Amino acid sequence: MAPAPEPVAETPPGTIAGGDAIGGMLELARMHKERKEYDRALRVLQDLLEIDVSNAEAHYLLAWTWIGLNDKQSAIQEFTATVNLTEPSQEIHQDALAALERMQ
Repeated sequence: MAPAPEPVAETPPGTIAGGDAIGGMLELARMHKERKEYDRALRVLQDLLEIDVSNAEAHYLLAWTWIGLNDKQSAIQEFTATVNLTEPSQEIHQDALAALERMQ
């Protein structure tokens, strides 16, 4: 008689086969943004935020993506989300706050 197969462990949210899906999605979005492929960056970031709505870096990248797409209001919303999700001592908080001040 053959031994029973080992149970398959569930993959925790945000990971794929032990890798960091969130980190990979951020890198992919960053690459698309740098190439000015804003529509592609937008899709990746929106998918990422469906997985982890509290990811400040995703909101920050999304804000810059909206700027690339000439949508100032959406950029303001995402910079605001970044500020709300981070501590004042964090660089990303300060950068998002400075961007908001420049947009006023």
